[in-house]
This record gives sequence, C-alpha cells and structure tokens, in this order.
Amino acid sequence: MNPLYYGGRHRLEEFHLFAFPRTGSHFLVHVLMGLFDIVAVPQPHLRTQEALDRQLELDPVMLYALNLREDGVPFHPIYINSLSNGMHGLPAKGNAPAMLLIRDPIATVYSLYHTGIDRWGFRIEDPVRWIEETLNHYITFYDTGVKMLTEHPRDTLLIKWEDLVESPAMVQQIVDFIGTRPKLAVEFVHRVTRFDILARGGSRTFYRGGSNLAWRSDASWIESLRNVSPKEFTRFGYPCFDPRTLP
Repeated sequence: MNPLYYGGRHRLEEFHLFAFPRTGSHFLVHVLMGLFDIVAVPQPHLRTQEALDRQLELDPVMLYALNLREDGVPFHPIYINSLSNGMHGLPAKGNAPAMLLIRDPIATVYSLYHTGIDRWGFRIEDPVRWIEETLNHYITFYDTGVKMLTEHPRDTLLIKWEDLVESPAMVQQIVDFIGTRPKLAVEFVHRVTRFDILARGGSRTFYRGGSNLAWRSDASWIESLRNVSPKEFTRFGYPCFDPRTLP
C-alpha cells in the first residue's frame, strides 16, 4: 500500500472510527482535535446548515483552545475516517487501525430518541417498537465490533464513553494507540472537553445533556421501557436490561 501524504510533505496517518449513533463520536472528535493535527477530506454531510448549527451549541473559546499547540510539537497530520464502512456502518477491519466507541445502551438510545424528535423532526408512532428495534441494532453493531476487537486486538482500541469523560486515563490510552506526540497536554484536553465547559448554556438539541442518567427522570420513557424485552449487555461491559427492575 502506498503511503498517503498531506500537503505533499507530511506522512498522513489514517485511523478508522466506528460508533453507533449518539455514543459520543462528535465529542470524541473534539478530544482528538485537541490532541492531534486532524485533517479531513470533503464530506457533504458536514457542510449542511444543520451540521454547521451544531457548532453554535459549543463554546467558541474552548474550540479555539483545542486548536492551540505547545511549543516544539511538530505538525503531524492524522485522518480520522468515520465513513470507511458508511455512515455509522458496522465495524469492519480495513487497511488502518480502528477505534470503537461504545456507550451505555439505554442512555444511547434515549439520546437518539430525543435528538431525533427535537432536532431532526422524527415522528415515532410506536416508541416501544422503536426502542426494541434500536436496541437490537445496537447489539448487532457491537457484537460485530467486539468480534473485530477480538480478532485484531493490536489494531483496535475500545473506547468507553464513560471512561473518556471520567478521567484523562482514557485520553492517554488514545494517545498511546495513535502513537504520535499530542500537540496539547492530555490533562488539558480532558478538562477543556468536559461537557459543562465545552457545551454552551441554554437550549441544545444536538449536544444535549452529556449524562447517562437523564432517562431516569423521564416517566414516559420509563413507561415505554417497561414493555421492552430483556437485553443482555454484559459482554459489552454494561448491566443487563430487565424491565422488571425499573423504578
């Protein structure tokens, strides 16, 4: 395979990113922007007004901070390819190392449900059926991802959203996996990308709450969950879902 170069001079390192919708892939990209010199190829879906409006929900000062670099850190372009198997396509081993982002399934589906309704105008006539089908899609996605991780452990990094927001340790694992000196300190990037710092106040429909517990205070969502069949999530590192245990 011939190496790719950016600007004719800089060796371009490519990494694939696989993430189910609403697991925090946009948040992860901002973390990566603070760590590395991220370059991109033209992507029409990122040039729509809807995509541009998402950035208005983020603090421009924090975005400015993520574009800074420490003295003496050389420019090293990194290409994060999130479309190697299509938009939110199933994880698949390609010609580049891959990162697999995962988040608590109930929180993920809850975020997708409300983002779809509040931002994209989804009409969900049967919430129970929609939740059931979406959780099954989640299971298929991450069963495929775990298989890839098992077969290619040296070329695949599993990133838990919860670990990413908890401490700089997961950010450091990403740096170790990429294998390139970060342009900003790991601790600084972790602090700047905290949800309560990076996201603006006020009404947000894309960068919503940044919490896995928001669904627990939504009575109508809990009522729908009561009619969803039990799900086994322990192989992904999350508790089983059993509607009988709901509050």
